[in-house]
Amino acid sequence: MQAWGHGDVILKKVKRGSVKGLKLKPDRVLAIGRNGHPHTVAGKAQLYTTNKNGLLLKAAATVEIEHPEHPSIELPAGDYAVEIQRESDWFSEEVRNVQD
Repeated sequence: MQAWGHGDVILKKVKRGSVKGLKLKPDRVLAIGRNGHPHTVAGKAQLYTTNKNGLLLKAAATVEIEHPEHPSIELPAGDYAVEIQRESDWFSEEVRNVQD
């Protein structure tokens, strides 16, 4: 499986994802960083919310993932599961989202 990282966001290439039953996300925001800056997608793509509170990115052509605090990355056309990196704190015995 191919995967790309952009700060705390991970994009995993998936086989053609079905959008049946998924809700189209009206904005182009993949995630909001700790400082309130968004990770966004630029280009010919659509975002859908999944049943597991995740996102499915369907890129019809090469797209850019942008964030004011990181260099942009390009993703080839395809379907991607959008995830937030998780970290374990062994002292507090907690698992939490990585804060970008």
